[in-house]
Amino acid sequence: MEDTLPLKIIVLAINAIGIWLGVLINIHRPRSRLAFLFTGMVFLMFMWVDFAYLARVTPPVYGLLFIKLAWAVTPFFFVLIYLFIKELLKERNPGVEKILSVLGIVNIPVVFFTPFIIENIWFDERGILRIKYGEGEWIFFGEVLFFTLISFITLFKKFAQTLSLEERRQIFYILVGFSFFFLMNAVFNIICPVFLNIFHLYELGDYSTIVLLSFVAYAVVRERLFEIKVFLTEIFVGIIAILFLIEIFEAKTFWDYIWKSIVFLLFVVFGYFLTKSVMQEIKRRRELTLLNYQLEDAEKKLRKAYQELQQLDKAKSEFISIASHQLRTPLTAIKGYLSMILEGSYGKVPKKLLQPLKNVYFSAERLIKLVNYLLNISRIEAGKVKLEPEKTAVEEVIESVIFELQPEVKEKGIYLKFEKPKPPLPPIMIDRDKFRQVILNLVDNAIKYTQKGGIKVTLEKKNSHYLVKVKDTGEGMTKEEISSLFKSFSRGKAGSALWTEGAGLGLYVAKKFVDMHKGKIWAESEGIGKGSTFFVEIPAKRS
Repeated sequence: MEDTLPLKIIVLAINAIGIWLGVLINIHRPRSRLAFLFTGMVFLMFMWVDFAYLARVTPPVYGLLFIKLAWAVTPFFFVLIYLFIKELLKERNPGVEKILSVLGIVNIPVVFFTPFIIENIWFDERGILRIKYGEGEWIFFGEVLFFTLISFITLFKKFAQTLSLEERRQIFYILVGFSFFFLMNAVFNIICPVFLNIFHLYELGDYSTIVLLSFVAYAVVRERLFEIKVFLTEIFVGIIAILFLIEIFEAKTFWDYIWKSIVFLLFVVFGYFLTKSVMQEIKRRRELTLLNYQLEDAEKKLRKAYQELQQLDKAKSEFISIASHQLRTPLTAIKGYLSMILEGSYGKVPKKLLQPLKNVYFSAERLIKLVNYLLNISRIEAGKVKLEPEKTAVEEVIESVIFELQPEVKEKGIYLKFEKPKPPLPPIMIDRDKFRQVILNLVDNAIKYTQKGGIKVTLEKKNSHYLVKVKDTGEGMTKEEISSLFKSFSRGKAGSALWTEGAGLGLYVAKKFVDMHKGKIWAESEGIGKGSTFFVEIPAKRS
């Protein structure tokens, strides 16, 4: 008979790990068919490993019975592996499962009650257990090989078909454990004893079952334990707890029993909190990782949406540019012909038609202004508008705007004045036309929204900047209106009520032109009915 101490320790450890693996699966998959099948695999592993061990440490008359029991349950163990895999992959086939189960169970009486598979055993001069195989040896091995192959085929087929990374990992772990288990059994349970007459390594094939069960258990509970760190912690706690329990049963005195029981209970409590803390730590890490993935996914979606918006914005700008170009030519022609008709170039205009023609003329003028705004916006957003700076006297620009708008001011009965700085400010480098457009838009807006009182324009030098203020006594604005004032197609409530023809583009264009000068534009108002003040600040560069 073989030396029992090392074998006893190994078998005890395998049993302890097997029990704990069964507990783990039943904890994480309670009352499930998966847990039931795994428990059956653990039970058959006990019979296989423990009876094979007993065959090595008992006289041959008993050892023959034990080794037959170990071999009798082996084919059914492989059947349970196949059933477990099909259940895990959710690919059940009840008809095939029944046939395979019957084939596995039929082996039990054949192996145990007949010499068809095992005829006899004996111990050689070194105490190594040797087996004399029966006539059905290769039928037995062929049957086990068949069960193994169908399990492998099922796993490989599913691994190739599935797209889920989590499922592929799960199958991979089972394949690793199953491959190791099959290789160990093929080498140490078949090749070595049958072909090489080497029996002293036989138990290595038996003990490899615990490796298979460990990988299978980890594959099942991984989705809930998140990392092997938790799995190994539970394994460690379970093995130590079982060893403490064995020590309690081996107590020889009452006091030994008491202190060992106390140590066992303390360790169980400690193990529970240890496992719980590790699980919480890993869970938080998993949640952070998941959140990071979600943020990355959201960032990708936002980036894609932003690119699509850029494309749409570009298409919008191109459409506006093309449409504006197409509109400006006929509108300019209409305005020109109307001007000539009103001036009498085609004869005297009847009084009855004079005012309607003037209305059409002013409408055409407003449309041309709107088209020009749209053209400016589309060119600005496309990056086609460039500054053309030249030495410019800012007072002259403001005076030209005041002069141009005086007729409109007189018609409304309000004042428009410009307080020049004393002494005059020196010329600076600006784009004259664009800066004039800014001032024109601000003063024009002030006139439209001022019903009484008037507008005062001032110019002063503030540090290294020129500051233009356009202050009116008009309708005023709320803070909400000011916050969206310089956006395209944005207008205040007063503006919408007092000037229905406006499109809300003048201030948007003005801001773009000021930004191009590296300046600032903003508005202030004390509230509705208290007027508004617009500010334009640009760098005072002289060369």
